[in-house]
Order: sequence, then structure tokens, then C-alpha cells
Amino acid sequence: MDWIQLLGAVGAGAIVTKLLDVLWVQRVLQDNEKRKWLREQRYRVYATLAREILVSGPFHNSSKEIDLQFLIADAVFLATEKQLIEELKRYLSTVLDARKILEQKLKMLTPEERNREERDRIVAEVSGRVTCLSGSLISRLRESII
Repeated sequence: MDWIQLLGAVGAGAIVTKLLDVLWVQRVLQDNEKRKWLREQRYRVYATLAREILVSGPFHNSSKEIDLQFLIADAVFLATEKQLIEELKRYLSTVLDARKILEQKLKMLTPEERNREERDRIVAEVSGRVTCLSGSLISRLRESII
């Protein structure tokens, strides 16, 4: 009789253990996997965005405008902090406004003024605010990943 009670207790313990595994441990593992996946996606998107900002710059090529918009859209989608989302939107808005101003100023140049030095001077004049926002945005992206 003692063996039957012992086997029953072991069986009941196994069932309780399996229930805990299914109901609690699996859920915890799924949550961990989800967080890991989100962290990896954020790292990929934020690193690509930072590279685009630092290497190409906001005025590198007008065809890059759409790429920048897509990267920022991806970053906004993955961001969880409202402040970071607002900073990403502000950066994009500032870049687009600065590009319009740059385009207008370059159109006003006479053919004699359209040399490389004059263009670089105008770009430097317009890009000051964008450059300032770039540094703070990259810092916020890095903080968000860590």
C-alpha cells in the first residue's frame, strides 16, 4: 500500500510540475524571446539610421530622402519611448525643411556663383540645426538600445 501512495504522489508531482512548465515557464521563455527579438530589431534599425545620419548626412543625395524616411518610420515603429518618437519626428521634419531651404537658396544662385565652394558654404549655413539634432538623436538611440 505504501508503494501505491508513493507512486501516486510522484505522479501528482509530475503533473503539477508539467502544469507549471506549460503555464508559467513557457510564457516567461516566450516573453524573453520576444524582448530579445525586439532588441535585435531595434539595434539593426537604429544602427542603420545612425550610419545614414553620420556617413551620408542629411544633404548627401536627394534620392536618399525616401531611405531616411523609411528608416525613421521603422525606428518610430520599434521605439517604445514617446520622447524618442517625438525626437525622430522632429529630426525628419527638420531635415526635410532644411532640404527645402537649401534647394531654394541654391536656385537663387547665379551661374557664376554655382561653384563647389559656394554650394558648400550654403550647405554649412543650412545644416547647423540638423547637425545639432543629429548628435542628440544618435545619443538617444544608443541609450534606448542599452
